[in-house]
Amino acid sequence: EKEKNKASTTKKETTPPAPSTQEETTGGGHDGIKVSVWFPIHSIALFEAGVICVESPSFLPAAVFFGVSWIMMTIMHSRSNYPSPWHRCKTVGEITSVILLGHNRQGPETIRPYEGAREAAEFDAVDHAKTERIVSFLTAFKTAALKYKSDYYKTDAEALAIETEVKEWNMFESYLYYVHLGLSYMCIYMRGLRNVIVWKSSSYSYILTVTFFLLGLACALLPMDIVMKWLGRAVVWTLLGPWMKLVDIFCIQSYYRTRSELKANPNIEELEVDEMFKGEKYQLLAKSVRIAAEDAIKLKQMRECRFGAYSARVLPFDDSRFPSEPLPESTAEPYRSRSKKREDRDRDEDKSLEWTFIPGQRLRGSMIPVAEDLLGSNAAI
Repeated sequence: EKEKNKASTTKKETTPPAPSTQEETTGGGHDGIKVSVWFPIHSIALFEAGVICVESPSFLPAAVFFGVSWIMMTIMHSRSNYPSPWHRCKTVGEITSVILLGHNRQGPETIRPYEGAREAAEFDAVDHAKTERIVSFLTAFKTAALKYKSDYYKTDAEALAIETEVKEWNMFESYLYYVHLGLSYMCIYMRGLRNVIVWKSSSYSYILTVTFFLLGLACALLPMDIVMKWLGRAVVWTLLGPWMKLVDIFCIQSYYRTRSELKANPNIEELEVDEMFKGEKYQLLAKSVRIAAEDAIKLKQMRECRFGAYSARVLPFDDSRFPSEPLPESTAEPYRSRSKKREDRDRDEDKSLEWTFIPGQRLRGSMIPVAEDLLGSNAAI
């Protein structure tokens, strides 16, 4: 029994604890105590930006650019600290490390089944409660406004008039297809913008954040009052000066006649649009367009021959309404490095974690398109 108890005690000591995304301990010697200090950093930043812009209006462009970058960084911090590792986004430091060094300094991450699932459920429940609180407030405000409107219009004599409804012409009756088409494109771009803002598309979110940060830094360092003054002078003195009369005489007067000329000859001559497309430049442009169309048809047929008859265009950003995310029971393990010795890899039992190369489906070439990964950077067929 002593040996059994000793073995069980040793096993308990050597077993690693289950990972948890909520383990944050502070304080000397007090393990397991989580201390959260709330500091109004956003309020202080907004107050400082407002004071600076009021006292020095030339810093307003820099404050706008810095504000957008600040908002994106705040959303990134919230997304990167989400309890479930499957829902986290790449941080600015990680993407910058990949761009500058070619790899992530933190290395690959191992995700175990149901890691952070309980904490994520609690986090989502709190967020849902906050959303319901805002919705209930807006609903109550709308209900009060409608009640006030209904009570107010009861005293209006014109509201009591009885009128016969007349069916009028509806401009959207036969053109709803184009309205729906425009709405579909609007939904696609709105979803893409939403995914960029909430860091679902980390690369575009990173570009947006860094771009606005650099623009804000440039506006903060440059004397914007002098820049705006000379920019306004350039626009006014270039587009609004008396020499614009020369533009009217040499460029516009040939087909835009004055009032006296129209009074003498009210007949309007139509523009010779066909003459614009008879030049050599437009002929070469039309030829290049036809060649590009032929190449596109040929590449499509070659893709059907090599990869199948069905293909779909992959957008550079995620436009899905409900982005696909792994389930909590999903796992992730890093692949083995290629630099590992072959005999060591052969001794491993699990062969599925070895690093392998899968060629892409991008074809390249003029006469016989081949896979770009196998063609090489400078070769051509």
